[in-house]
Amino acid sequence: MAATAGVGADPSGGATLVYLYGFVEGGDAGPDLRELKDVTGGAGVRLLTAEGLGALVSDVPASDFDAASLARNLNQLGWLAATARAHEGVLDRVLAEQDVVPVRIGTVYLSDAEVREALEREREALGRAFDRVRGACEWGVKLFVDRQASEADTPPAETTATASTSSPGAAYLTRRREERETEDRRRSELAVSVEQAHEALRRAATDARVLPVRRGELPEEYPGDLAFTAAYLVGRGAEETFREAADDLTRTLGPSGMALTVSGPWPPYNFVDPA
Repeated sequence: MAATAGVGADPSGGATLVYLYGFVEGGDAGPDLRELKDVTGGAGVRLLTAEGLGALVSDVPASDFDAASLARNLNQLGWLAATARAHEGVLDRVLAEQDVVPVRIGTVYLSDAEVREALEREREALGRAFDRVRGACEWGVKLFVDRQASEADTPPAETTATASTSSPGAAYLTRRREERETEDRRRSELAVSVEQAHEALRRAATDARVLPVRRGELPEEYPGDLAFTAAYLVGRGAEETFREAADDLTRTLGPSGMALTVSGPWPPYNFVDPA
């Protein structure tokens, strides 16, 4: 719901809005919420309840979180990074003790009453979301390819013409064709490796989502191309099995110039409907 200023007030007299982090089941968030830092750096996280569900919220200044301010602040990397860390900090702390249905950064309401109305209105949808993620967390996997190592491991295509038997033009065309064939073969082999890796990880999870590959996500410490990224919903009792499957793949794919990175556990963003 888009935020507008004008409801609530902070101690300095400014208007406030209600910032939403996510939902829990029942009337207890697990940890002492007073110990958690909210997105403003304060200790204002609290729990609103209705319909047997709870909403993790805090009061935030409208001057930073109304619609116009959010549009501006979300484009400021420093503000975005600090707010995202605080948002994740709240969810991670609660997730350590119970299931969470997260919402995206920057979700705000006008008042506590509106949050409770949302709990009542979305009760069935939230119930389905909890049924889907109960007892599980999200793990992220990225597959990288070191192109130089991959090329060194790929045998060159068999030459069908040489300079001694072909004109320079024919030799050039043959060489270009062979390069295309080698690249096509490399891509085909990569596709097979990606599919096999995904299937091995999916068997260790309860659900999986293949995500768009964003080239800008490449970590500086790995000199390769991002070839595949996915999220896996993994039961709390199956996390060791999932990590072992990822370790096995790392050993198998390593000689071919491929590497896996695994991150988690995270709140299950990719397995609940956007808020």
